[in-house]
Amino acid sequence: MIDPIGAVLAVLIFEAILVGEFDQATSVVITGVLETLIIGVVLSLVGAGAMIIFLRRYWIPDYLQNSVSLLVALCLFALSNVLHPEAGLVTVTLMGVFLANQKWVSIKHIVEFKENLQVLLIGGLFILLASRLDIQGILDSGWRGLLFLAILIFIGRPLAVFASTLGST
Repeated sequence: MIDPIGAVLAVLIFEAILVGEFDQATSVVITGVLETLIIGVVLSLVGAGAMIIFLRRYWIPDYLQNSVSLLVALCLFALSNVLHPEAGLVTVTLMGVFLANQKWVSIKHIVEFKENLQVLLIGGLFILLASRLDIQGILDSGWRGLLFLAILIFIGRPLAVFASTLGST
């Protein structure tokens, strides 16, 4: 839940900064949060409800459950973003929460697929982010830029991994 909340708040804060005045900025943020939540909750309930009905009535064969669930998530993501910018991430996250916490149908296949898809997408995301890195900008800042990059790679990232896995098996 942290990712969609953070993404929505970042966009809303950016919009508030563009508005400028505090009173207007507050209303922009509150309206944006409410619209995002309403769209996210309604569409995620519709999507999760449809998936539960389809799975419960065996309208989706086992071998197509992954494809259909991805299709539903992508369609709801797109529809949510059309209705309100940046609402798609909240919608699909809530749909996943609703599906994961229901007791009527087994979603074991979908959960396994989600874990595989998550690894692929996050790996692809980091490759895309690294490809957008402006090497010339780092080189232009001299040894300080290279030192900063080395600290991030060899100290910062290992410390972040260590801290986030502390106490886990």
